[in-house]
Amino acid sequence: MGRFQRYELDFGQMAIFMRLDRIALCDFIVETYRIRAGIMFRQPPLSAVGNIFAMPFENDVWISVVILIVFTTLIFILELLFYPFRHDMDYWDCAIFVWGAICQQGFYVNIANRSGRIVVFTTFVATLFLFTSFSANIVALLQSPSKSIQTLGDLTQSPLEIGVQDTVYNKIYFNESTDPVTKLLYHKKIASKGESVYMRPIMGMEKMRTGLFAYQVELQAGYQIISDTFNEPEKCGLKDLEAFQLPIIAIPTRKNFPYKELFRRQLRWQREIGLMNREERKWFPQKPKCEGGVGGFISVGISECRYALLMFAFGIILSILVLCVELMIRNSILHITEIHYQL
Repeated sequence: MGRFQRYELDFGQMAIFMRLDRIALCDFIVETYRIRAGIMFRQPPLSAVGNIFAMPFENDVWISVVILIVFTTLIFILELLFYPFRHDMDYWDCAIFVWGAICQQGFYVNIANRSGRIVVFTTFVATLFLFTSFSANIVALLQSPSKSIQTLGDLTQSPLEIGVQDTVYNKIYFNESTDPVTKLLYHKKIASKGESVYMRPIMGMEKMRTGLFAYQVELQAGYQIISDTFNEPEKCGLKDLEAFQLPIIAIPTRKNFPYKELFRRQLRWQREIGLMNREERKWFPQKPKCEGGVGGFISVGISECRYALLMFAFGIILSILVLCVELMIRNSILHITEIHYQL
C-alpha cells in the first residue's frame, strides 16, 4: 500500500482483498475471483454421537420386542402349569429361555411334549428374524456418517478438534469477526490451543481424513488435496461451514491512475463473455462427489463398542451386589438358626 501512496506502482499484477482500510489508499479496478475459506470436516460416524445398538429399530419395534418377550414367557409358564406331566424346569427357566432365544443361544432343557416344542420352535424362528435384522442394521450403521453437525454451533459443541490453515487473513478475520457463534468457536477451540492449531494444508487435511478433526482452509486448496489423497468412501460425509466470508479480491491501482477505465472495461469484458468463468472452472477444483457410497472396510474400535462394554460392566457390578445380598441373607438365616437351636 505504501508504494501505491508514493506513486511507485501504477497497478498490481495480482488481485488482493478489497478491504475498507485499503480503499482509502488505492483504487480497485474490478473484482476477479471469489476465494472461499471454510471449516472442512467429515461428519463423525454415528457410533461417535449416539448409541448405535439402540438405532436399528424404531421405538414401536422395541416395544413389540418387549411384548414378545413377556407374552412368550407367560405362554411358557401357562404350559408348565397346566401340562399334566412334570417338566424338568421351573418358572425362572421360562424367562431365561426367552432371553437366550433373543440372544441366539440354545436351551439346556429337553422339552418332551409337543406344545412346549411348538413354543420353542416359534420363539427361535421369530427371534432369528429379529437378530438378523438387528445385525444387518448394525453393520450399516457402523459405516454410515451422521448428520449431527449442520451449523457452527453444532461444531462448537462437537468432539471434533479444529485446525487452521497458517495464513495471515485467517488470524485477522477470526479476530475481527462480530458473529457471536464464530467468536465462541474461536475462543473455545482455536484461541485456547495457541499456535499449535495453525498448520499446513497437507497436515490438516490428513488429520481430517484419519480422525475426528475439522480444518479451516481455502476450500479450493482443500478440494484439490481431497481429490489427490482421499479414497472414494472417505469423500462421503464431507461438509464445510464458512466461519466468515472473505472479501472479494480485486486488482488495485494507485489513485488517479489514467488508464484505470481502460483496464476496467477490458476486465469486465472478459467476465461478460465467460473467459473468467472458464478459467475458474479450469483451475479451481470443485467439491469432490461421493461416488463410491459408504462401503469399504471399517475397523471397529472401543468407541463403537463402549455401550456393549458398559452393559457388561453393569452386569458384573449387579451380579457382585446380588452375591453380597445373597451372602448376607444366608448368614442371617444361619445366625437365626443357631439362635433357635440354642434356645
